[in-house]
Amino acid sequence: SGRKFFTDVYVHELAHHWWGNAVGPKTWKDIWLNEGFSTYSEVLYDEHKAGKDAMRASMLSKFSSSFYGTLYNPGDNLFSQTIYDKGAWVLHMLRWEVGDSNFFYILRDYFEKFKYKSASTDDFKQVCESVSGKDLDRFFEQWVYEGDDMIKLNINWEVELLESGSTVNINFEQLQDRYEVFHFPIELRFIDKNGRNENVINYIDKREGEISVDLPFIPQSLTADPDNWLLADINIEREE
Repeated sequence: SGRKFFTDVYVHELAHHWWGNAVGPKTWKDIWLNEGFSTYSEVLYDEHKAGKDAMRASMLSKFSSSFYGTLYNPGDNLFSQTIYDKGAWVLHMLRWEVGDSNFFYILRDYFEKFKYKSASTDDFKQVCESVSGKDLDRFFEQWVYEGDDMIKLNINWEVELLESGSTVNINFEQLQDRYEVFHFPIELRFIDKNGRNENVINYIDKREGEISVDLPFIPQSLTADPDNWLLADINIEREE
């Protein structure tokens, strides 16, 4: 709506007081630290005002299957949708990767360390690793420095009945053509005919493979990434 558009603009420009004015990018190669951060601030505002569903809706409004170029050193894509919206998606996925507590501590620590200074993408990465205790080389390589694609994932699943419950066998394949193998945690949500559900998180680090999940019930449906944490196009089919 028109009102939502102007609210996003107000929030985005206000966020630049932190991301862009107080903490500036070291070079034009790091411009996503301005625009991606301010775009994700729009999402955080929606979440603060109206909860998780509003956050997810806000992220999906920034989804595109045509982000081209890398976030770091974008060249001709300097002020493109990639820098703004993919930048927000990368922060969203970072939040999923490190958890809420670490993520918001990262933002605070990054701001305090570089307030009234200039920061590079590597400066931000070092804060992320220091706070989370995680090696984020691959995350930044595939989403910031080198990768210029998104996850395209095909899932086929079948149910094997047991005496009590079931085993779900899942075959997956990554189909994107501009980045061979993304590594990422993915949530799988299984629901039975009575609405009972179970969530399982798996880490995918291959082009294709199989996952087996034991459940105390017989699932009727499977949803992958149900809360929309991943920049991904996911197709799911059930084998009968």
